[in-house]
Amino acid sequence: MQFPVKDRTYGLLLAAPATLVLLLIIVFPLAFSVVLSVVPLDLLNPGAPRRFVGLASYLAVLSDPRFVSSLVHTMVFVVVTLAVEMAIGLSVALMLDRPWLSARGVARTLIIFPLMVAPIVSGLQWRWIFSDQYGILNYVLGFLHLPAPIWFASPVTAMTAVIVANLWVATPFDIMVLLAGLQGIPDEPVEAAIIDGAGPFQRLRFVILPLLRPAILVVLLIRLADAIRIFDIVYVLTGGGPGDSTQVFSTYIFRVSFNSLNLSQGAAGSFIVVLITAGISLLLARRLR
Repeated sequence: MQFPVKDRTYGLLLAAPATLVLLLIIVFPLAFSVVLSVVPLDLLNPGAPRRFVGLASYLAVLSDPRFVSSLVHTMVFVVVTLAVEMAIGLSVALMLDRPWLSARGVARTLIIFPLMVAPIVSGLQWRWIFSDQYGILNYVLGFLHLPAPIWFASPVTAMTAVIVANLWVATPFDIMVLLAGLQGIPDEPVEAAIIDGAGPFQRLRFVILPLLRPAILVVLLIRLADAIRIFDIVYVLTGGGPGDSTQVFSTYIFRVSFNSLNLSQGAAGSFIVVLITAGISLLLARRLR
């Protein structure tokens, strides 16, 4: 359908403010980061002449042991949190999809509540919960005569605390998307499987999960990108510590950029993370497709 030139011009004028905002907050910072990664800026001496260094900043990031350790920590976090999220999300979604559940509306409202809490606020509340001096979790463990660890003093317990806090924030999204996918599955294939004598687990494996694959793909792709670039909860809970045991990509880039004032390596690290995320997402999408 062809619109008159006058109408198209009017539409372009209406879209111009939003387009300008996108250019200012997305395209310009992205282009500036590209330039910054190959033409370093010395913040300690901003008047010094700048020179083109090519891929030197990228090679410096890849050869940095701190980046390698942050890569390992990020991958451990991503794999564990996505696996647990999907297990919990699918289990709760299957339960909420039951027609006999009378309080589904109330349950959905309670489930989506964490999505309305800012990640930084969520991190602060979980920092209070995991506190070894006045945290409610250690109080409950002590009341039950169970060992109450100092959560942020050990690499294992610190990473566990980060994963648990992130699960509380992220799992509701998985539940709601998977529940929407379950409610979109037609009844006929499930009823045919029941007639053929398929049990609950056989129906789940051979009928429900294949039909739920588009929803699973959406959850994995979105949550993969969120998990790889996690910053708020890690920064509030552990700051990357103890030592560098919970340092992930985002905290590494933050430290390099603002603690070490090396904006060039920080920009290079950001683009490396983008490439890693894009590569994993592409492989995942092809696998599930």
